[in-house]
Amino acid sequence: MDANWVVIGMGPGGPDYVTAAARDALRSARFVCGSQPLLQKYLGPAQTGLVIDADLDALQQRLSGWLAERVAFLVSGDPGFYSILDWLRREFPGQRMAVVPGISSMQLAFARLGQSWYDCKFLSLHGRDGVDFLTELRHNRQVCLLTDERRPPAAIIAAVAAHFPKRRVFVGSRLGTAEEATWQGTAGAYQDGDPNHPYSVVIVADAELAL
Repeated sequence: MDANWVVIGMGPGGPDYVTAAARDALRSARFVCGSQPLLQKYLGPAQTGLVIDADLDALQQRLSGWLAERVAFLVSGDPGFYSILDWLRREFPGQRMAVVPGISSMQLAFARLGQSWYDCKFLSLHGRDGVDFLTELRHNRQVCLLTDERRPPAAIIAAVAAHFPKRRVFVGSRLGTAEEATWQGTAGAYQDGDPNHPYSVVIVADAELAL
């Protein structure tokens, strides 16, 4: 039986990175859930939107009344990479649910560098306390971080510079959009005025790895 709920990866930010499969899945939905920016960009005139915020109890209650409806959940990047997908699976274990993959900002960051990423350690700092990225740097040649408002690129790179000043760093902010900005160099060379958008990708690599 076809799934009537679908979690859709909407790419890193710009419309050029939204796949045709994502657009097709979105068009078939009656209800669309996602962040305010995603709803502003992609909600259709005949669709009902629901903003996903920190109140997951309220979201769970609302979704409990939509079990038979066609519902799309818009997530940035790819649903399998730090999204609401795990929460939906946990809260609604019997629900018929499909997943449409998307291009993540992490993938686009490595594409900008022209490098593969199969041997990289990935961490998200979005609303997550206790993520010890410095320890991960001691045990991995490459670490890719998704930053947030409390730990933007400048804060991450300052910590890296204090412990690993020769590590190579790449910062990608608003990747895939008209406001895209990137920076790369050693951790100790980062300065005020370099890209520091709170929701960015930061890649830190051993000095001998060419970023």
